Amino acid sequence: LPGYFKLEQNYPNPFNPSTLISFQISEDSHVVLSIYNTIGRKMETLFNRFAEAGRYDVIWKPREAPSGIYLCRLQMGTQVAIRKINLIK
Repeated sequence: LPGYFKLEQNYPNPFNPSTLISFQISEDSHVVLSIYNTIGRKMETLFNRFAEAGRYDVIWKPREAPSGIYLCRLQMGTQVAIRKINLIK
């Protein structure tokens, strides 16, 4: 089991039409993984459930999102991690 909370950089980045987002959690907890635009508007929630400690992979296929920079935000309890991701159409 991983010994830490970590949001990895998506792959590929930049991407089109989809990207893989991986994260690790160190304990069983409720986890939320969401995508935001640069002005703070939530675009989509990709993962929102109770999860056991371990590694998870989620694929994001943005539907009608324009090209640009987005923020991927992972939250587990009070811990938060954010990564920039770049969509090119």
